[in-house]
Amino acid sequence: MEDEALIKAYLQQYEDKLQEALVAVCKQAKVLPQEGPLPFTDDLLDKWNEIAPEYMADAVPQIAEYPEVSVAWAAYLGMAFANVWHQDWTQGKKRPYNSFYGPRAFDDMDEYILFEELGIQKGSEPH
Repeated sequence: MEDEALIKAYLQQYEDKLQEALVAVCKQAKVLPQEGPLPFTDDLLDKWNEIAPEYMADAVPQIAEYPEVSVAWAAYLGMAFANVWHQDWTQGKKRPYNSFYGPRAFDDMDEYILFEELGIQKGSEPH
C-alpha cells in the first residue's frame, strides 16, 4: 500500500512538472495567454480518460526506443480533441481512439492529426 502511494505521488509530481513545462513552451510560442488560468473543460478530460488505456497500450512499448513519442503523441491527441470539441463535440466525442490513426496506425498519428485533422498544409511555415 505504501509503494502504491509513493508511485501515485511520483506520477502526480511528474504530471505537474510536465504540465508546467508544456505551458511555458506554449506561452513562449504565444499559443496560450501569458496570464490567467489554463483552458480546461471536463469534456476533454472525460474523452482522455476514455481513450487513455488504448493510448497507453500503443505508447508504453515505444518508451525505450522513442520516449518523446510517448509524450508528444498525447499532445497531438489533445490538439485533435480540442479541434473536434470546437467543431462538433456532439459527434466528435463518439469517435474512437483509432480514428486519429494515420495509415501506419500509431506510428504516424502525428502527421495524420496535423494534416488531416487540423488541416495544416505539408511544408507550411510554423507559427
